[in-house]
Amino acid sequence: MIKNGYLNGVYEELAGHYPDQPEFLQAVHEVLETLVPVIEAIPDIRSRTS
Repeated sequence: MIKNGYLNGVYEELAGHYPDQPEFLQAVHEVLETLVPVIEAIPDIRSRTS
């Protein structure tokens, strides 16, 4: 589980679309974990991407 709710939601959505791709999901998980500090440092980043 990813410590940031937004990023965890992104992961869960992708996991729902690609349940048969464990290597892809592992890579996504690792990348999203590295983005936690960025998302927490810029909390309004979600509204910039919508």
